Amino acid sequence: MDRMTRIRMNERAYHEGVYERHKLFEKGSWLYKPLSTVENLLPHFKDKDNVRVLDLGCVVGRNSIPVDGGTKITGNTRYF
Repeated sequence: MDRMTRIRMNERAYHEGVYERHKLFEKGSWLYKPLSTVENLLPHFKDKDNVRVLDLGCVVGRNSIPVDGGTKITGNTRYF
């Protein structure tokens, strides 16, 4: 197995362990709510049309689920 494959496997095992121990939105967990930056920015987009959000974290959804929670989906576009 090459070095990069080994690194990715170890990283995956680490993250799977973290998410088994800490449930999303569980009170007291670091996954309880989105980052304060995300919470503070959401109201600025509430009345905007055609808002597109790219969540580069691509992890468990602690930030992207609350963003999507206030939207309706029309085709591939999500509107606040």
